[in-house]
Amino acid sequence: MYFKGLIDAKRIGSWFVNISIAVLLLFFASAYLAKAAPAVKVTYAYEAFSEIMRTGKPTGTASATALLALTNITLEHSFEYLPLARMQSQMERIDIPVCSLFSLKTKPRQSQFIFSIPMAFQSSQRLFVQYDVPEIPLHMFNEHNEIESLSELMLIYPRSKLVTSAGISHGEYLDREIAKISEQQLSIHPSFDTNAMHAKMFLWGRANFTVAFPTDIEMHQNEFSKTGFKKYELANTPPIMTSRLMCNITAESKLFIEQLNQQIRRLYSQSTFLNAHTAYLPIEDHEMVKHYISQYAVNENL
Repeated sequence: MYFKGLIDAKRIGSWFVNISIAVLLLFFASAYLAKAAPAVKVTYAYEAFSEIMRTGKPTGTASATALLALTNITLEHSFEYLPLARMQSQMERIDIPVCSLFSLKTKPRQSQFIFSIPMAFQSSQRLFVQYDVPEIPLHMFNEHNEIESLSELMLIYPRSKLVTSAGISHGEYLDREIAKISEQQLSIHPSFDTNAMHAKMFLWGRANFTVAFPTDIEMHQNEFSKTGFKKYELANTPPIMTSRLMCNITAESKLFIEQLNQQIRRLYSQSTFLNAHTAYLPIEDHEMVKHYISQYAVNENL
């Protein structure tokens, strides 16, 4: 009996040692994997954002809200400025988690990427027309005084040009409309960042038309003297557009967006978030932006 008990004790001791070793190996493996998990690369095609992060001094709503939203993110991440073309190629990678700041959410993009909830809100893009372009015929407007079709409008001015930037999205509907315009009437400017170069080119007088955010035009308007233009609303565009973080689909980027969304949800109810909008947006947009922020605070799936 003594020897049998001793043998059983040895077996139990051996089993316990094996289990302990297995637990330790699992612990160290988990710790190694956690340590080895790649940091999320947060890219941006707005070169000035590097200096904005360094100084903490934003230049507009998108950069102001990005600074607020990216505060207190504990998951390992890094920031990197990339020209648009390089940023797009990085976003297509599946071996590392990559995200892109200041992105529009569209249906084509949703099939490839995941998005945060809105980080910034602003009124939709407008059609800007040089002052010397003949008046737009009344039949081009709908009952809300909006341009009904951008592509059809361009047919009325066959010698005119519309300038835009390569690699950016104006939203689903406007992207389709611009794709219908003849190549001879499009001036697609190579753009290295999202700093609305097409708005600048329009103000330089390089084209008769452009589609841009009013804030982008205002940002560059002071650089040009004697610049006259007209501004029109466009049909079939949302009253407000949102800026989001867009990421490729990896486990790490999903976790990063989850943590970012938690931070943004907290911001929706804070005055600092609203102030980050009203400090830069036209006063006529303040109430609309306030309304949409409160709506998203209740239902972020709008």
